[in-house]
Amino acid sequence: MITKKALLVDGEDVGSCSLTQLIKQENFKCSCVVVRSVLEARQRLAGESFDIVVADYLMPDGTVFDLLTFLLDTPLIVVSNLVDIDVAVKVMKAGVYDYIIKDNDANFLRFLPVTIEKAIYRKESEDRLRLLESAVSHANDAIVILEAEPAELRGRKILYVNDAFCRMSGYSYEEATSRTLRMLRGPKTNRLELTKINEALKKCLAVRVELINYRKDGSEFWVECNIVPFAGEDGKFIHWVSIQRDISLQVKMESLYTGYRFSVISVRENVHRKNRSCCLKRLRR
Repeated sequence: MITKKALLVDGEDVGSCSLTQLIKQENFKCSCVVVRSVLEARQRLAGESFDIVVADYLMPDGTVFDLLTFLLDTPLIVVSNLVDIDVAVKVMKAGVYDYIIKDNDANFLRFLPVTIEKAIYRKESEDRLRLLESAVSHANDAIVILEAEPAELRGRKILYVNDAFCRMSGYSYEEATSRTLRMLRGPKTNRLELTKINEALKKCLAVRVELINYRKDGSEFWVECNIVPFAGEDGKFIHWVSIQRDISLQVKMESLYTGYRFSVISVRENVHRKNRSCCLKRLRR
């Protein structure tokens, strides 16, 4: 397991409420760098990366606000002796993960490691989400996220589409996310395949179909459509994810191959009939 790295900006170098006391907590698993001032913290942040920063609000040479521009996207937890709602609100609005009031008995040190762990976990989750969103956004296949169950609209509302979907369908993100997948259906869309989709959705099962969709301009295109249920961390079903691939060229090539094969068979049958007819004539002579 990789040990996380914490920067402790400790404005109280002595006493039971000093952040250095945090290192003695059994449930605190991070490796630590301890500094005593804004200047030291800035120097460390300029040359090293940290998974979390825990800082006193007041330091000998400034406040935690003097650190914010140096943090980039590192999560920050602020601890303070100040029981001041206005300060707390201002700090939280600045993007701080949490603002914790110190108590005289230093009880805050006992639950601070849990708060640190949660802050690091949220940051890692956000990083994974950004990475996933980037991958989805730049994917060649169209990706659509639908609500779990129909609400206001007839059908499941589209919550998200990637760029590939917009290019394939001709609908913008704003146009798509105010409608349902019914906007892609048309006269040649196979009703049996639609029934197959509906039955799978009712049973919360994954489904794969091939069918004709229609672009915004009315032109047809074939898609291979895979729809799968997506569950949250608690296992509860929350969304449907549809991955669609344009297979128009593939269908066209298969159609041409089938036509070519049929033509070859027809030619062979005609040749066979003519040869048989010639043989019969020869035999009769």
